[in-house]
Amino acid sequence: MPNIKPVNSEEALRMIAALSKEWEAENSTYGFVADDVPFLRENRCFAAYGEADEIIGYLFGKAEAAKRMRSVVPDDTPYFEVEELYVRPGYRSRGVGRALMAYLEDTLRAEGITHIFLSTATKAYKRILHFYIDELGMEFWSARLFKKL
Repeated sequence: MPNIKPVNSEEALRMIAALSKEWEAENSTYGFVADDVPFLRENRCFAAYGEADEIIGYLFGKAEAAKRMRSVVPDDTPYFEVEELYVRPGYRSRGVGRALMAYLEDTLRAEGITHIFLSTATKAYKRILHFYIDELGMEFWSARLFKKL
């Protein structure tokens, strides 16, 4: 299992920014543009470290208070919006994403945050929905679809 830690160094943020560029080059997500360190600083980041102490995956987002989400939670309910969850290709299907989410859940529960939300623009929607819904127990709330004309 990977070692999951909160990110609190500029070096780790730079490594995450480099991984974000790898993700952009994969072209696996609609409209994805790599993140830079200043943007990452505005978020709460967590990193998964492999055996050689390199970052093999990351998750980041922000804590918010719900507004106009009444179909799911009352206004002012504390939640964490996951902006990105990325795992390097060679480490996928090894529990890294699951470990990042489990760490996040444990951390948020201890802080009194009661919900996690996320959106995805992946081109592999069936695989991602299986991961989040079937494997992690998240619930489907909405979908936004598009068609190029």
